[in-house]
Amino acid sequence: MNGIILRSYLLSGLLFLAMEGRPGNHSDSLIQVLTEAIENKDVSVRLRLDRIEKLKAKLRSLNGNSQDRYFELHNALYHEYKTFIYDSAFAYAQKLIETSHRLGDKSKIGYSRVKLGFILISSGMFKETFDSLTAAPVSYMADTTRVEYYSIMARAYYDLGTYSNDRYYQSTYAALANLYMDSAKHLSKPDSYDY
Repeated sequence: MNGIILRSYLLSGLLFLAMEGRPGNHSDSLIQVLTEAIENKDVSVRLRLDRIEKLKAKLRSLNGNSQDRYFELHNALYHEYKTFIYDSAFAYAQKLIETSHRLGDKSKIGYSRVKLGFILISSGMFKETFDSLTAAPVSYMADTTRVEYYSIMARAYYDLGTYSNDRYYQSTYAALANLYMDSAKHLSKPDSYDY
């Protein structure tokens, strides 16, 4: 029975794509862009790996006195890895937290906690996401970091509601998510991407 349902969904999806792919349709250009990206993925991966190696070389060349520079390089490496290799992104988010504590900078501690929260929620680790984000000193964060903090909290509650698949808890999680999303929206400029 499940195989029949799966085949029905796949057939419906293929029909949808075929209809969307008619000449002159906007999706033609999107499919072309996607096709080119897939064809060039090896080049993209090589370029990313080159950037990562250059950042790591800079990190190796630092002396132990430049914690701000360590933070900057750990942050750059985190961003290279965050949608590329989970384990490495997690490791650099941890290094961001450690470095921000050595600096004693509460704004950077909050920023680092938010970065770790993103990685954790992206891997479906709800408890750990909430643990990381509730340890973040929100009042010391820059507005852009707070927008990200509230957005990740909203996503965590939306995802948790979907995962729980329980009518009672889903509505509770959705209400909390909506509050966090409102906070993120409130801090965002109306013409911005975040808004």
